Amino acid sequence: IGNIDMICTSITNVEDYIGTIGFATKEYKGRELDFISINCTDTLLENKEVRQAINYAIDKNKINSSVFCNNYYISSFPIDYGSYLYDKESKSNYDQDKAKKVLEDAGWEYRYGYWRKTENYRTQYLNLNLVVDNSNKNRVKVAELIEEQLENIGINISLYKVSNSSYKNYLKNKNYDMIITGVNNGYSPDLTYFMGEDNISNYENEEVQSLLSEIKNISDTNTLKEKYSRIIEIYEDEIPFICLYRNKNKVVHGIRLTGEMKPNNYTAYYNFENWYRQ
Repeated sequence: IGNIDMICTSITNVEDYIGTIGFATKEYKGRELDFISINCTDTLLENKEVRQAINYAIDKNKINSSVFCNNYYISSFPIDYGSYLYDKESKSNYDQDKAKKVLEDAGWEYRYGYWRKTENYRTQYLNLNLVVDNSNKNRVKVAELIEEQLENIGINISLYKVSNSSYKNYLKNKNYDMIITGVNNGYSPDLTYFMGEDNISNYENEEVQSLLSEIKNISDTNTLKEKYSRIIEIYEDEIPFICLYRNKNKVVHGIRLTGEMKPNNYTAYYNFENWYRQ
């Protein structure tokens, strides 16, 4: 009824509750991130070319539109929620032709609808499993769509829709090829869970470990950004995990409230001293 000047919310359909007349909306990326954890010690997935191909084969925009009616943001990296350390545009790298070329350049051959590669008289096929918690209905839909997208380029996926207790065991023991999971990013950038020691993807890279160790003792913003830029560069080449999407937050305010509003995860009240109500 117009008694509140401003509301911060993560409800995607807030207009259904308050209508649209007399209100304006500012949107910003939330801290809830869903991603695919990839077991980088798996016989197939230890090859970055396979991980790159999977990344190219996933259409994040279609996932967002089909499952979430475009009420989420595409995500490209764990700190793309407004941190000054990630200044790129988050986007989908979907490109089926690139996915196939990456595999071909790595020696894979596409025959009879499947990718195969023979080394030392042993033939491998691109057969992988993808685990999802069957109690999370949206993630199940996402997993089914990813299964379809990967199989469209010849990567065979066994989709495991498991109980919540089984899912937790898969996650804890890391006994999966790929798993759809998520985190609530902290306010301060931290990549330890993703790329640090004993990380979720069993990913090992000495340079990344060294950079993460150095970052802990750096306060200069320019030096910090330089270190993170190198980590991001390594990530984009090696793809130890695949960020999918993150939630969308909103500031809804009455049109009588004016001033520069630039809400983000750190504060919704940026430049608050210059707001006023007409």
